[in-house]
Amino acid sequence: MAESRKSPGEGQSGPPPTGWRRFWLEWVKPLLVVGSILLSFRSSVVDWNDVPSGSMKPTILEGDRVFVNKLAYDLKVPFLTTCREGWDCLFGYSLLQGGPTVPLWRWDDPRRGDIVVFWSPRDGKRLVKRIVAVPGDRLEVVRQRLVVNGLPAVYAPPDVEALRRAGVANLPIELMSSESVEGRTHTTMWLSSEGDHASLARSSCRRAATS
Repeated sequence: MAESRKSPGEGQSGPPPTGWRRFWLEWVKPLLVVGSILLSFRSSVVDWNDVPSGSMKPTILEGDRVFVNKLAYDLKVPFLTTCREGWDCLFGYSLLQGGPTVPLWRWDDPRRGDIVVFWSPRDGKRLVKRIVAVPGDRLEVVRQRLVVNGLPAVYAPPDVEALRRAGVANLPIELMSSESVEGRTHTTMWLSSEGDHASLARSSCRRAATS
């Protein structure tokens, strides 16, 4: 029987990497891979942001951290946004500017009542807001009352017990009211104590205090 002969060095591994090569293979390269996956995940799938202002009280308070489902409406290109100007704006796209994202596949559209996170086109700040109208709607504010497509919003006393369970009982409940717009109801907080909405809230507080 003929014996197979191995050439010199066949089946033997080379010397283990040392120095910078070993540092690159064992530390830098794995960290770059994990960082790329994490950043891509935050850019296109799920992200978390701190709320910058109190305009969403009492639903969301300033300083709250919210998780954002970035797959709610479409699948986006990671990191890429559209732009109009700037040193990093190339062919209308940018990797650094905050702006409208570039969708790959869209399966839904924002609806009235949704809470969305977007970049302000005026100063580039991240905003967290509730959608009160969609394209084609007509908005009015008549005597501090929201009117959508000719139908005024319906205001009622808020659910004080629900507010207490939500941990916002320290806020001025006398400035809150329940607002219903075309079937979507949520609690709002007003800037002034004048108007029908404030009187409804005050009456609800009195009933809660005496019950």
